[in-house]
Amino acid sequence: MSVNRIRNSQIGNSFFSLCDAGATFFYCGNAPTWISQSVIAGGFIFGSNTGGADREHNPYWNPLSAQVNDDVTTIKGAHQLSFGGGALYGRMIEKARFADGGQLTFTGAVTGMGMADFLTGRLSTLFQGQPNKHQANQLNLNAYVTDTWKLKPRLTANLGLRWDPYLPQRIPDIVSGTPGAVYNFNHDRFIRGIYSTVFKNAPAGFYYPGDPGFPGRSGINDQYWHFTPRVGFAWDVKGDGKTSVRASYSYGYVFMTGIWREDTSGSNPWGGRTTVTLPGGGLDAPWRDNGGSPFPYVVDKNAPFTPRGLFLTQKPDMKTPNVYSWNLSIQRQIGSNWLASASYIGTRTLHVWGQYPVNPAVFLGFDPCMLDGVQYVTCSVPANTDARRLLSLERPRDGANIGHLA
Repeated sequence: MSVNRIRNSQIGNSFFSLCDAGATFFYCGNAPTWISQSVIAGGFIFGSNTGGADREHNPYWNPLSAQVNDDVTTIKGAHQLSFGGGALYGRMIEKARFADGGQLTFTGAVTGMGMADFLTGRLSTLFQGQPNKHQANQLNLNAYVTDTWKLKPRLTANLGLRWDPYLPQRIPDIVSGTPGAVYNFNHDRFIRGIYSTVFKNAPAGFYYPGDPGFPGRSGINDQYWHFTPRVGFAWDVKGDGKTSVRASYSYGYVFMTGIWREDTSGSNPWGGRTTVTLPGGGLDAPWRDNGGSPFPYVVDKNAPFTPRGLFLTQKPDMKTPNVYSWNLSIQRQIGSNWLASASYIGTRTLHVWGQYPVNPAVFLGFDPCMLDGVQYVTCSVPANTDARRLLSLERPRDGANIGHLA
């Protein structure tokens, strides 16, 4: 039995905010003394993702884990039986602040040089969000039985079976009636114009705990029927202990742990992280031509959804990653001081989780076109990347609130 708890608070340096530097149409209340880490292509990196020097604006990371295991071994004739089980409860509470002060990127998209764009205030992208708190709870259970069976004096088999259910991380409600940062996106719901009843301003296609069809507080279905076999043998070929052959095969599951859901807490409506590309107001007024800054706001059922928000979704029926392993080895003692060995080792991994773009920008050629009511001389240019995204073309009103979606 063990319990482990960590409290980690990051304290950064205070310097100045974009508002101190004279920017307007920008909210600095969540980052009064710093700018988020920003990049000048071909130049340098400046800013901080660790907040200011005061505790009120510090990010923190506080994991807790509690574990209990029990194992029993007994010998019955030619069988050595082992069985046992365990449970692990994990909880993660954190607050991330790396987008509060606005992450600025100067790529040279306007002048051709990153440093020149910076000196003239021609901002390529602004990435900003609210401070977002993330909490995830997870329970892992397991049980196993193995039999080391001496079939013959020169042949021993090892047989085993393990139960390893996957119980996805649960995301608790922020307050009663307002779910924590977990959601799914379904393209069919999007096309049919089905909206969430939990968050009134969510684009079509998104659904949350409390909406019909959403799996619990996790977004992924529990997977209890995870049984994994293991088999192996060891053979003393001549019975003199000098030549042996060993082989084994196993099959197991690999679970995602820790803060893999952290990015979802930065999504709308909780963290509201969004990217503005080539803002007309530049560095002086980055939100001027985008309806003004959406920050700050309260996260409740009427929370706004920032334009071109960033989202990370998953399918409810995602299969758990699994790994197959097998090996064969032959050893031969030569003389009294030498050993020759030859081995074959194989592994195979299936159902590896990854990200793929659900809402990519579509290439529309170089002819003139009109997107979102704006006439473009050349249809496919960086400035209209968001207007060319797949979901914006399918349903412009809802697509306007969806940027990167993976």
